[in-house]
Amino acid sequence: GAYLGTVPDMSENPGGVRLTGVRAGSPAELAGLRGNDIIIQIGDLPVPDLQAMTNALRQHRAGDMVEIRFLRDGSEQRISVTLGTRGG
Repeated sequence: GAYLGTVPDMSENPGGVRLTGVRAGSPAELAGLRGNDIIIQIGDLPVPDLQAMTNALRQHRAGDMVEIRFLRDGSEQRISVTLGTRGG
């Protein structure tokens, strides 16, 4: 599956997936995601929870460019990320 390289907060966060951080050199880091961002959509799929985020990433392959919508400090932002491969 496609790899983003986020480190999700495993506690419940209604309305999205809060990140505790991103892995060094990962697609997430290169795109500018960082700890405390809350991912709310990947591509066309809403991401209300970690399972939805996993499912959304499974819809894509390494090399796909996807738009990610996220909240940072209460404001919604969008970035484009080119997904990678785990360990690659």
